[in-house]
Amino acid sequence: MIQTNSLFDKINFNGGNLSSDGGSILLSQFLEKINLKKLLDSISFVDLRHLPVYSNTNILFQQIIYWDIMTSLIRKY
Repeated sequence: MIQTNSLFDKINFNGGNLSSDGGSILLSQFLEKINLKKLLDSISFVDLRHLPVYSNTNILFQQIIYWDIMTSLIRKY
């Protein structure tokens, strides 16, 4: 019997659900699957902001996805 990996159950390669995100949805799902946010939460940051809206973990998570998108765009040109 073939076992499926739940990480890839939502991926559709049939041309549906197109987006211009450069694969960031897939990367985000993968990072969540490996519990990266939980690992980042365990790192202590020096945070001098007053009343921050986003945690340092969320900002770092977004930067990882942004870096992936930008490097994929650079490789195209």
